Amino acid sequence: METRLKWQPFKELYDVTQQFALQKQASVNQIKLLLRRHKPEFLSFFKNPSRNTEDRNALKNKSAVFPFDAKLLDDDFCDEALIISDLFELNELASAELLFAGEEQKPNYANYTRGLVAVLLYWDGRRNLVSALRTLIQCRQGRSWTLDLSEEGVGLATSFTDELLENGLTQRILELLCEIDTERELEKLGKQKGLGDARHRRQIRDLITEVRQCLADCLFYFAGQSGLPQNDVKLIFEHLRQHSEVESDEKLSSSTLALLFAAFYAITLPSDMSQDGSNVEDLLKHPILADKEFIPTIHKLLVHDRDSWNVSGVRACLLLVWSLTLRTISQSSFITSMAPVSGDILEQDEEALEKSLADQVFLYLKENVIKSPSFRSEEFYVRRVHEIVIEIIVNMPLKVKEMRNHGDEVARILMLHLVKGEEPPRELRKDFLQFLELITSLYDNDPLDIQLSADFWCATEHTVMSDGSYMAAKRLPHKQMALFKFIRQSADMLPPLLYIPYIHMLSALSTGAQSSRAAFEMLRTNGGNGESMISWDHFFTSCHRYYDNLRQDLPSLHETTSPFSTQPFSSQTSQRTCTITPHEVEGLRAVMQLVAKVAQYDDIACVAFYEDTHWSVCGILFGLMQCPVPIRLKGEIMVALSHMARIPDIALGLLQACETSQLLQSLPALGKPLGITAELAEVESREEQYPMTQGFIKLLSALSNLQGLGGGFTRYLLFVVESVFLPLLSRAYSRSEEKWEVASASLEFFNRLLSNYHPLPEHFQEKATTLHESSSSVVASSRKLPAFAFLQHIYHEGNFFKIVMQIIEQCITYLDTYITKHDLERTLVEAAERALQLILNALELQEVFVSALRTSGSSLLITTLDKLLFGINPQTKRADYTINIARLITHNGSHPNLSLLAVQVISWLSFSMSHNQLVTVMMNSCNVATRHKITQGFVEVLDSACFESREADTEEPVISQCRLSIVRILVHSVDLPSPNMSQLLLFDAATNPSQANLQDPGVMGASRSCLHSVLSILSGQSTQPAAIVETPKLAEVCYQLIYRLAYNTETSEPVLRYLRSSHDFIYKHLQYLPFNTDDQVPTNTLMMQQSWLLKTAAIELHSLATKQQRTNAQRLLQVLFSQVKANTSITVNQSMNQSHLTTMMDTTSHSVSFLDTTSVQSSSALTVVRMLDIVDFSQAFPSPLNLDQFIPSVVEEGIKSCESTNEHGVVFCDVKMLHRMLETNLNTLGAEEMNRKRLAVQDMQNILQNVVVKNQMRDTLHAKLHLLTAWKHALEVALTSCPDDLLPRHTRQQVLFNIAQYLLKVTCNSEAAQELISPLAAVMLTLVIQIRSSLMESVDVDRSSISSQDQLLNVASTLATLQIVIKGILDWLLQSGINQKVRVHLYASLLHYLQLCQQNKKQSTERGNHMTLRAAREDTYTRLNRENVKLLKDYGESFMDLICKDACSGQSICRVLAYGCLDCIVQMDVEQSWLQFMIKNGYINHIANSFLQEDEALQEYLLPNSGPSRAAYIYEQKMALLCSIVHSLGGARAIIDSGVLTQLASCSFLEVRPSPDYADIDALSPNRLSRYRQLLYPVLHLCSALLTALGGPSHHEVCALVLQFLLSHVTPIVTNVLKANDYDHESLTELKLVTEILCQTTGQDFSDVNLYPNIPQVVLMEIEGHLLRIQRQFLSLLPHYFVSDDFLMNIKSKLVTPEMFEKVNLLIHEVACNILTYCRVITIRTTGADSTVLFSPTLAESSDDVLMFADYGKPTMGILVQILRTVLTRFEKEKEKMSQLKYKLENVDNISSQELKEFMDANTDVVQLSLSQEQKLVATTLKKSMQAKGKVLQCEQYILETALLLLWQHLDHYVTNAASTGSLNENILFPTKNQSRFEARRLQDISNVVYDDQQITTKTIARPRDIEQLKTELPTCMTDSFLKKLAEIEMKGSFVRPLVRRMQCVKLRLSKQ
Repeated sequence: METRLKWQPFKELYDVTQQFALQKQASVNQIKLLLRRHKPEFLSFFKNPSRNTEDRNALKNKSAVFPFDAKLLDDDFCDEALIISDLFELNELASAELLFAGEEQKPNYANYTRGLVAVLLYWDGRRNLVSALRTLIQCRQGRSWTLDLSEEGVGLATSFTDELLENGLTQRILELLCEIDTERELEKLGKQKGLGDARHRRQIRDLITEVRQCLADCLFYFAGQSGLPQNDVKLIFEHLRQHSEVESDEKLSSSTLALLFAAFYAITLPSDMSQDGSNVEDLLKHPILADKEFIPTIHKLLVHDRDSWNVSGVRACLLLVWSLTLRTISQSSFITSMAPVSGDILEQDEEALEKSLADQVFLYLKENVIKSPSFRSEEFYVRRVHEIVIEIIVNMPLKVKEMRNHGDEVARILMLHLVKGEEPPRELRKDFLQFLELITSLYDNDPLDIQLSADFWCATEHTVMSDGSYMAAKRLPHKQMALFKFIRQSADMLPPLLYIPYIHMLSALSTGAQSSRAAFEMLRTNGGNGESMISWDHFFTSCHRYYDNLRQDLPSLHETTSPFSTQPFSSQTSQRTCTITPHEVEGLRAVMQLVAKVAQYDDIACVAFYEDTHWSVCGILFGLMQCPVPIRLKGEIMVALSHMARIPDIALGLLQACETSQLLQSLPALGKPLGITAELAEVESREEQYPMTQGFIKLLSALSNLQGLGGGFTRYLLFVVESVFLPLLSRAYSRSEEKWEVASASLEFFNRLLSNYHPLPEHFQEKATTLHESSSSVVASSRKLPAFAFLQHIYHEGNFFKIVMQIIEQCITYLDTYITKHDLERTLVEAAERALQLILNALELQEVFVSALRTSGSSLLITTLDKLLFGINPQTKRADYTINIARLITHNGSHPNLSLLAVQVISWLSFSMSHNQLVTVMMNSCNVATRHKITQGFVEVLDSACFESREADTEEPVISQCRLSIVRILVHSVDLPSPNMSQLLLFDAATNPSQANLQDPGVMGASRSCLHSVLSILSGQSTQPAAIVETPKLAEVCYQLIYRLAYNTETSEPVLRYLRSSHDFIYKHLQYLPFNTDDQVPTNTLMMQQSWLLKTAAIELHSLATKQQRTNAQRLLQVLFSQVKANTSITVNQSMNQSHLTTMMDTTSHSVSFLDTTSVQSSSALTVVRMLDIVDFSQAFPSPLNLDQFIPSVVEEGIKSCESTNEHGVVFCDVKMLHRMLETNLNTLGAEEMNRKRLAVQDMQNILQNVVVKNQMRDTLHAKLHLLTAWKHALEVALTSCPDDLLPRHTRQQVLFNIAQYLLKVTCNSEAAQELISPLAAVMLTLVIQIRSSLMESVDVDRSSISSQDQLLNVASTLATLQIVIKGILDWLLQSGINQKVRVHLYASLLHYLQLCQQNKKQSTERGNHMTLRAAREDTYTRLNRENVKLLKDYGESFMDLICKDACSGQSICRVLAYGCLDCIVQMDVEQSWLQFMIKNGYINHIANSFLQEDEALQEYLLPNSGPSRAAYIYEQKMALLCSIVHSLGGARAIIDSGVLTQLASCSFLEVRPSPDYADIDALSPNRLSRYRQLLYPVLHLCSALLTALGGPSHHEVCALVLQFLLSHVTPIVTNVLKANDYDHESLTELKLVTEILCQTTGQDFSDVNLYPNIPQVVLMEIEGHLLRIQRQFLSLLPHYFVSDDFLMNIKSKLVTPEMFEKVNLLIHEVACNILTYCRVITIRTTGADSTVLFSPTLAESSDDVLMFADYGKPTMGILVQILRTVLTRFEKEKEKMSQLKYKLENVDNISSQELKEFMDANTDVVQLSLSQEQKLVATTLKKSMQAKGKVLQCEQYILETALLLLWQHLDHYVTNAASTGSLNENILFPTKNQSRFEARRLQDISNVVYDDQQITTKTIARPRDIEQLKTELPTCMTDSFLKKLAEIEMKGSFVRPLVRRMQCVKLRLSKQ
């Protein structure tokens, strides 16, 4: 909003300047525009618009106009605005706008009023402005640093800041430093209630302090980079003279310190000034030399008026620096010769130095500058003081010598007075002593690790570094040689009082590896002459002497046998002097500190200390600890030993020394207790100081790093636990900080123990022993590992756990006060951090520990730590342990490490099984305010700005880790049961997430949640989100969180709605795909980011499609299928219309050819295609291990044992665990096998390197696969879920072809990894399916239109283009190494294409008037099939062999699809080359033999409760292939020759048909019978196809084979089917197929020896019996399938849909046709008197469904008459309905709205459609109804023809052959003719039947009474009107009329008889 922009304008300025300076993301033009916009603010700098009486009155009267809601202008608002105006001397209207900004920002500041927020915004805006200025100054061109910016950017920053400086920037900054006083500002705010709680006060204080510091830093960076003009330096000096600020401890404040160093740099020439004058031109431009008045003016300001400085030490420091500058100028001859410098002033350098020394400048620098808390936070502070020290030593050697001589004299005077016992004079100056102390203070601590102390050392020829390399011993610069000379000369003739300061200085200068190495070598070299007091020999000799003099009269129990004893015990020890002076103690402490510092950094020195027998360092140090020396000295000794224990070999010896010296007494003492236990109880507790205890714990911490610590170390652990840690809070301390120092040291020791421990079951096996210590008992064994014993303390609800939690509780209690006590806060927070780390370590070991405990079967009882954390706090009586831990997160700004550990503990609990308990505690164990505060703490962490490290080896910043952990908690808990942590942090925990109404902060009272923070992280202005580059890992998990929320069923709807409505999140982010990072982000992270975004987009698209939000879906499709990246051409507010997308895609389709492969890589490629450009499809895999000592197979097993799965399902090997395992095996090699050990070490390095590479490979492979999967999901959803009309058909096809082109190009790459290519095969399948769908829509055009032929030509063109895609798929299939999973998708793609190229059978049977169009279509399909066969033929037999092998021996789904492809190929292969190949190579025989192999699996498929069977699918597709093969004569012959029917006849699965009784008893589900029919149908289809291809008189063999197959399974296939009377679809289909086959097979004469010569008589009789039974079953079906209309309506009422009734009705009619066909086949095989008759000579009709049988034992002819009457009536009705449907179809455009509404109401599953769509749907439905009724009419016509033929045939037979004998002909087994119902269609075929008298054994002749009865019945049944109706049937191909005429002739003949 405008208000926000007005009062927070500098936030953007600050962010852009930071990006410009640090990330180099902001452009120069962008920063130039911002500087131009904000230049007035920089020039006026913190000057507020003045107050105005008119504005004040307008505000009071509410008459002012504001850019916000006027409803806010109530009395309270106006009063608050006026208060703010008075507070900040701000214009009244501006203060009102500031207050409104506070109102807006209230949701982001929990529990703050708008006034308090306004105060924060005011100071935050000032901070951003001055921080931006500071950043710009840092970008200047100068001499001290560079930020690697472009020359244009550096020039812009330099010119802009120079202009500000010329306009009085320095003066304005100094004025502001005087005006802005922190305490004064707080007091002013407090009076007007402008301060809130302690947190608000702390925030305001920190903001004001930061503003002041930034102001001072501006001058410091300006001076350090470019220097300052004389006038500005004078202003700084004047400010320092009058307004130098000091803290309560007399140290300089941070702002004053910055000004002081600004003055240092302003009056100093560059330190790298060349002595030869090479850079003299640049040097002469410096203000000191360029301005001739600079030196005199500054000299006058510093030298005179000493008393006017309120802080004399500041003047002394400036004088010191100025004197060095004067000396530098005077010593540079080329400067003095070219610059106008007064010689008199240059000669006063020593005078200036002397004046500074008189003010004790070195002491002031040490105490008030270096010890300032902010000194070491700035590297250039340290470097400037370092240069000061160097210049004193190098440029003023005589003065240094003078100070040394004077120091010696002072030391002698002090010693003399000390000997005499007199008070030394106070006026004595200690310049050299203070100089040494300054050096010590400067270099002793190096937190920035810049190692400036290395400048003091010179390497010798034999100086070896710790890593084995040699220090350079080349000629060094004069400066370094002078510094080293200073060190050596300072040690000469060193007086006693300077001895300790010098040792301290050596210790400080030994900081760093190089410095410590050089110091050790120097001290070792000094000991060679035996005279130097500064040498290791002297140090350790003195220690020996002190030990000899101080050791106790009585030795300890083990002293005489100790390997570290310096000399044997003698009786003269009682004569030793047992005294040591405090000065000697300090000297020893200094030596111990030096030893500790050298040992800390130098491994070689540690080894020398340990192994040198002359020094005997370890022995003498342990000996001194047994002497009566102060505990501080013992503490220093412990610290020195702890640093030496870094090296494992030394640590082992030190541990043995501890045991031997009885440092911790383990054996009975001869007198009182000795050792550290006594020291702690008697000395340290009395003095309330614990240095020895701290040192001892540090030593134990170092020793705990040893591998395999035994049970003897447990007593040291118990001492720390029982004697140190448990009494921690009850002891007295002289310094409160020391309590937390002891706690911190103890906790660090505990953490080290746990860090190297892995619980194993054998740790629980030993018998436990109870050790009583103090007031508690711990179950442990003397041989058990110390870490195991310690874990028992942790997993126990005792004092130890309570002490740990009390430390955390006291820490959060202190932090909530927001009181600043630096030392106390530092130590307390450090202790709390280590307490949290201990809890975290114990939690991580908990699962392994419990698992080992269960495995071991031990009886040890423990309480897991998570249960303890959820337990009741005895102090508060609430379960608030986890609450206290969570509260630490709120202090993330001041203590990020503490917040990180707290988040990690919460994270562990969230990822564990205790998640529900955690959420319950968070909701119920604290009040709403505390819970809200904790939630806001999480939000603040996420809102913290922190960049991630871009280097792999660099540890991530703490805040970055904290943010990552929080988002991972949210990601993990989203899918957990409610309530969970994600609901607590993202939603209101008390609200159901599915019902949540997400809003922006402040809207409807909504507060800022973690979801808002995550969206803020992923937000961007007009470019892609900055987090993608700045925090790539965080951006990845944020995108993952958004996906999880969108995927979860409870959160999906509200989150997607909020993202869509408030942020337009998905659309905006999709515009930036693929992300552009210029290789600044790791590729794996970048791919994961985009993959989560694509998955979210897929869900959004599916949701939009489901909810029919077409506009939003179209926008997303536009982005995905756009050709120009959104951030360059598509804006957020761009119009989203269909024409734009259509035009864009059409342009592409015409300008870019599909065959142009270069277009894919161009910038105009589709977004979805460009997404894959970031994927490198080649993948390098690690080479196999080549090992010398390790066995490769064992190593591989070890690697697998260390593998685990991360949260993404990727298997990683734990390198640390593997390293420990390899080291354990390596340690088994003894010292005598050093050669093998060396080779083993090399093997170990190779193994670890190989594992690291393998982990990286798996991570990379997972990222690539994840992106490909997400890309696949998004593409599939976009193509399948979204409505097709959102993309025009032509555009859709072009998109599909472009993507397919890219994928095929990728797959052609020989270097592409198969693991990455595999997902693309599924995408290719989707593309082919969508292309097929699009083409099918193109085919379904209005065929009545003129453009249909043009459309067909376009389809043909598209198919030709698709053929190129298929060619690429075939090339892909033939690549080597393609697995079957990939081939499955490729086969499916090929199958879809082949099916698409096949002409639709429905279209091929259409009848119409457009003959030209139909001919064109047929020609198109013929040409395509011919081209496809040619294409496949080009690949030769290699492709044939591949697909045939996959069909015969591949995986299940691969076999199914391969069979499908073969099916389609065989159908289009008119040359039958594929069939010949399959026959030649035996694939047909293999298929035939496979039936018996799969018989058992098919039987299992038919068992009850069996699941889907792969064998069933293979079987179905195999049978489909065989059916296609038999369509050709050669194929049918091949099937017969291969014995397929014989194999099927032998299969048992066809016998496993559930009988009705068995099904009823077992209550089998219909699925079992359906499964059986699923297997039976293909066999019946095959038999029918064989009969069609080879059946009939031309090939009687197939009829015999088919009948043999049927009779081999006669019961399940024939008997049970013909006996069933069910009218469901499956039963009717089965009956139709069986009756159709029987019609074609039972008409054969199997007794003919010419046709069937090899049939035995017994078999022939069996066949005749079966055929007779089949005939009877056929005749019994007559009344069941010639049903009445009422019966059909009853069936219709039982069916679900009208479509199903149409299918059932058609099947009933088809079965009826088959029954009559069978009767016709039986009757027409003979004619005349020998004819076979099936119906008795009577025309009486039955009144029910029972067959009428006359005394002939046959059904009467009356049933034929009944069939004729019923079917004729139905035929007329159906024909009338057909006419009505045709009329409606022709007039569908004029259909009434009422009829349209009725039709749409009937189709309840149809969604809302437009009028044209509804009319189109009606037309389609009418066409389907007409097609169905047309088929029924054809069947009814056939029934009328066949029934009339049978009636006429029987009447003619009875009339012609009338006789008195009435024997019925039973010999019907061997007819001479077998004609199908569709073959004998002409009357001449009936009259031309050939009769064989030998086959007729009996004759059926009507009796006279039958003839008489026929005379009576025929006129009644076959009336003229009835015959006339039959004759009026007019259908194409009907011969009813001839039959009617012949019926009339028979009727006439009969009437004449």
